Amino acid sequence: MVTALAMMFSILTSYTRARAESIIDKCKVGFMERPERIVLFMIGAFTNRMAAVLWVILVLSVSTVFAAHLLHLARTAGLAARSRRMRPERDLPMPFRAIWHALYWTFERATWQYDVMVALILVFVWLTPPDWLGDPTASGSGPIGWIIRQLRP
Repeated sequence: MVTALAMMFSILTSYTRARAESIIDKCKVGFMERPERIVLFMIGAFTNRMAAVLWVILVLSVSTVFAAHLLHLARTAGLAARSRRMRPERDLPMPFRAIWHALYWTFERATWQYDVMVALILVFVWLTPPDWLGDPTASGSGPIGWIIRQLRP
């Protein structure tokens, strides 16, 4: 089910952005663009961590599709001028502001925010034990499981 949904939302990401850009100038929201998905699939294939990769792609593609769709709706409803003046994320406390920026990603590739997001994704993919995600192709408990076994007396 995760694989089917990840594939579906990967395709919907490109479609939703193209649909939004047919009406508005630029729809630059979301993190999972085509290059990120391709590199992440390659990392999952080479490191045998495909379940974690599929979960990352699914979650970030869903957030990209909904963010692009909401941006499209806001702009077509004539809320563009008001949305430029209103910055609702500035009123949020820091943890919620980080979640806001993760879901409504607008940072470019050469920023420190982009690098942090890539590092967090790689940490999740490589350190999450395959047993936690029910990965039928990977075996073992991963690096976290190894560390937990070493710390037990």
